[in-house]
Amino acid sequence: MTVSRSDPSSAGGHFYMSKYRIRIAGASNTLVAWKPSEPHGTSLQDFSPEDEDPSFFQRGLAFVTSARLPAIWAKYQAAELSHAEALEDLQNPKAGASDEKFEQ
Repeated sequence: MTVSRSDPSSAGGHFYMSKYRIRIAGASNTLVAWKPSEPHGTSLQDFSPEDEDPSFFQRGLAFVTSARLPAIWAKYQAAELSHAEALEDLQNPKAGASDEKFEQ
């Protein structure tokens, strides 16, 4: 969610969903929802990285859940994990567990 933005859409910073050939123009008060497994990205904003105090700013907010949540929830519902064990698994993943999930 882009909460505020100083420059117009022409300054870049657009969100792209390449599988669907969709561009969501960068703008204030914009909410975008998508499946994280779908190819997506953001374009660069139009300002120099060497500028120590760029006039361009963009503020946003993201709501993200762990990719491990569905499996842990299923084990919890099947009484294979206690509430405390499920919380521990979410907060402190076991070796090899990852929140990265990519599907082909």
